[in-house]
Amino acid sequence: MKNQEYLVIDESEISCKNLPRIAEAVAQARLGMVLVMPVWQLREGLRGFAKAQIIRAIHPEIVQTLGMGEQQLQALIRRESGVFRMGPLHKTNERCFGVGISKHNPEIQETDLPQDRRWMKKAKELIDKSNCWYFPTACVFVRNGRVACEGVSTSYNHSECKKIPMSFTDLKLNDGERLIFCDSQHAEQQGVSAAAARGVSLEGTTMYLQKFPCRPCMQALIGAGVKRMVYEIGSYGLPDLPLLLKNGIEVQKLTRQV
Repeated sequence: MKNQEYLVIDESEISCKNLPRIAEAVAQARLGMVLVMPVWQLREGLRGFAKAQIIRAIHPEIVQTLGMGEQQLQALIRRESGVFRMGPLHKTNERCFGVGISKHNPEIQETDLPQDRRWMKKAKELIDKSNCWYFPTACVFVRNGRVACEGVSTSYNHSECKKIPMSFTDLKLNDGERLIFCDSQHAEQQGVSAAAARGVSLEGTTMYLQKFPCRPCMQALIGAGVKRMVYEIGSYGLPDLPLLLKNGIEVQKLTRQV
């Protein structure tokens, strides 16, 4: 182990955009490399743990994941500590749960109107246009029976996320960690941005989307003047439903998925 080489990757550096650079580093290094990350990031449910799984899926040469203290890691990154001796493989059964996330969904009205089902189907047909891997989504903004604008979750870093050889469902992230795991723009915000760029008002529109939005997307919808929202499945954002209701947005859930 004296000549062991280590690929030192901080969690923040593991992104779709950087995967080619990481692959090149793996190709140039010796076998038996170790993915070194701060201990706290390796707990199951955190994005560091999830990103470590992605790296291992792409680069099987990385045979271990080693947890280190933050100061020790930074010293290794700055090459101030010389050759680092491998310690025991970091394992933990500890699971970090989201803080302040209610497990009780608020009372929500339901809808089964034919037009709502038709527009939801239209929104879901747009999902294939997304270049996202983690959870591709899409939405449509409708006014007077016509589409005012569309939105799909979009990565602007020209990544090739869909080439990752594993399913996003394997990444058991805690509630809230999803928000900062992926740097793609959510479909709702992408739609609001696209409308602004084209000079299209979303005032008074009804928005259809598959998954209940997160809080930042809710704020964008409120600011855009959306009047009604129809969704199909819930999410960790449901406890923030009162934010929409108090700002005059009617929220309804489809009784059956299309």
